[in-house]
Amino acid sequence: LRLAVAAASLRLAVAASAVAAAVASATVRVAFAAASLDLALSSTAVAFPLAAAAVGFALSATSLAFALAAASLGLAVAATSFRLALTAAFLRLAVAAASLRLAVAA
Repeated sequence: LRLAVAAASLRLAVAASAVAAAVASATVRVAFAAASLDLALSSTAVAFPLAAAAVGFALSATSLAFALAAASLGLAVAATSFRLALTAAFLRLAVAAASLRLAVAA
């Protein structure tokens, strides 16, 4: 009877030890999963600001390109206006010279 009780106690101790090992293993697995989830979240948290900075840089570069294009267009319009004004002035001079020639001829 004592041997049977001792054997049952031994079996219970082995079963309790196996349960404790399984619980410890599960705890370690959960801790690793939590750590890798935390790492994934922190790398995502770093990736989002980097992506936002890249988008911001692209937008500012686009704004700069538009501003440069607008300035270039403004310069082209000003140059064209200047050319037209010079052409009109030369036409007026030509008309005045022709009028002067007619007046002298008359």
